Amino acid sequence: MSERKLFADSLRDTLYDVFSLETNTIVCREITARSMPPTLHAVLDIAQAYADFLGKRGVPCDSLPGPITTAPRTFNTLAKAAQELIEADRQGALAKPLETADRGVVHRIRRSSIHLCFVLLRIAGVLDLARGQEAAALDDLVGLVDDNCPLWNADRAQLYALQVRGKLQEMVLRPQDRATIRKIWEVRCEYVTMQSVIQLDGDVVTRVQESYAGRESDWLHDLHRRGVGSSIGMWSQLVATVRALAEGIGRGLTAVLRS
Repeated sequence: MSERKLFADSLRDTLYDVFSLETNTIVCREITARSMPPTLHAVLDIAQAYADFLGKRGVPCDSLPGPITTAPRTFNTLAKAAQELIEADRQGALAKPLETADRGVVHRIRRSSIHLCFVLLRIAGVLDLARGQEAAALDDLVGLVDDNCPLWNADRAQLYALQVRGKLQEMVLRPQDRATIRKIWEVRCEYVTMQSVIQLDGDVVTRVQESYAGRESDWLHDLHRRGVGSSIGMWSQLVATVRALAEGIGRGLTAVLRS
């Protein structure tokens, strides 16, 4: 990817992100306090978390990917497994119906798995190969990935082996793809208890899980409000930066037209 193309993509994604702000508050059992690892290790983290969550909610092992690898088909399989669980729950076919919070996570797993599958296909160059064809099914696109390429069919041990031999370099990703992987990795299967989305036109939507809507959760509401306030501060700085950039580009174009 050329530096000019990377800059253009970064600018476009920044402009897109300016139009809305999303703040999530998560309650979890444990905090690892580690930064996101290199891209493919993060991908394996996500896939393993999704497989573990679905397996504990009744998805049979033969419906889950095995082994967990960086192959796009891993997430295609996870998306199908999540959809099967959603359908079984809807039809009352589960021995134990899904809890409301778990149901939301399963839907998230399905959506995020499909999204990640396409991100990996794009990184692997498969979407470029399929461009111009009529709408290809996801199964067909996944089948175009070269399973013999170590990067696209590697488990954790194989990734570490590539890393030790100096053959695992951090990928150059579109800013939007990197942000997608980071957000999915950060949230994974956690329970989002509160979410606020603020639009540039002033619309604000706040969602609160019913179990955290009572007065006993006031401390969590206060924490969420503080998080939203901090995010708004950073957002304002981003808007100001984009505005200054746009004005600079405008002045440059005007000077060119006048010369």
